[in-house]
Amino acid sequence: MCGQAEEAIEYYEQSLKIDREARNKRGESLSLISLGISYAALGQLEKAIEFLKQSLAIGKAIENPRLINFCEQKLKKLEGSDE
Repeated sequence: MCGQAEEAIEYYEQSLKIDREARNKRGESLSLISLGISYAALGQLEKAIEFLKQSLAIGKAIENPRLINFCEQKLKKLEGSDE
């Protein structure tokens, strides 16, 4: 699983770069979520939380309730397991 998550991260980073260049905020938010989930799978909770918080900020900026709710739920789980 570790190798798959690391490979996925490479693709999500490429996607994030493209989304940012295209100024695609929704796509950027989804790429950040994917990065967060991938880093969580690797046990790198700080990075996972960082990416999800970035996604949450975008979700709030574009007023997308589904993105906001998803990020808040994931963050709640990750931050709860960080104690």
